[in-house]
Amino acid sequence: DLYTVFIWDRHYLKQFSEQTGKTAHYLPLASNPDIFFPRSPDPNFQCDAGFIGSISGIRDFNAHRKDKGWSPWLVELARQVVDTRKMNPKTPMDVIFNAIMESIPSENRKIILSFSQKPEFDTFWDSVNNEVGTLNRIGSVCAVPKPFTAFVFGNDAWKQVARKNIQYRGAIDYHSQAPRVYASAGANLNITSTQLADSVNQRVFDVPAAAGFLLTDSRPCLAELFEPDKEVVVFESHEDMADKLKFYLNRPLLRKKIAQRAHERFLGQH
Repeated sequence: DLYTVFIWDRHYLKQFSEQTGKTAHYLPLASNPDIFFPRSPDPNFQCDAGFIGSISGIRDFNAHRKDKGWSPWLVELARQVVDTRKMNPKTPMDVIFNAIMESIPSENRKIILSFSQKPEFDTFWDSVNNEVGTLNRIGSVCAVPKPFTAFVFGNDAWKQVARKNIQYRGAIDYHSQAPRVYASAGANLNITSTQLADSVNQRVFDVPAAAGFLLTDSRPCLAELFEPDKEVVVFESHEDMADKLKFYLNRPLLRKKIAQRAHERFLGQH
């Protein structure tokens, strides 16, 4: 009773209340202006499009799950969740899981419900989120159209994805180097983490803090935080992202105006 709980994804407020019998409060993320602030572009990080984030090195998740000793029904359940999310990319993962549960026979449902209460369920959920997130990040970065060049910063699994216009540039330090990337890239891509249902992640605040230009996937709560297409630019699909990169990378003054508006919003509210 001495604790006040804040949750930065509004989607999970009801779930928290149902599980604990207590009330949590919605509080979005923010950024630290002592670390993320405007600076001159760094030649080492200058590129058309920049992305910071890691992906899984697993290329065949089904085979990996079987190698780990997963039961066939559990491998199939993971496949159903991932494939359903591919067809419904804006539907939260827990909503997809619950819908699948409603569609299966009652006896199988009892087995899965029992399993969902065990610690091993976390491993299942991590694996599914990992696959969906990896596919989305690779698909988004690979959609950067030629002749534009994308620099990717993260783990070395990106080496398997690198191609002529997509260059893996290694891991970077969040505090000292990420702000320089944001200030140097023509456009900073944001691809929201899969486990987030309604909210935006840290990058949506860090990029405007550094006065960088942000091109982000669409999120339900984004318009409460920044004005779409006035302060940050939003894309709905990989094809839409490619089209908007072509448009804005050829308009540096417009990008600068949008980034400045986002920076002012950041200073005032985030």
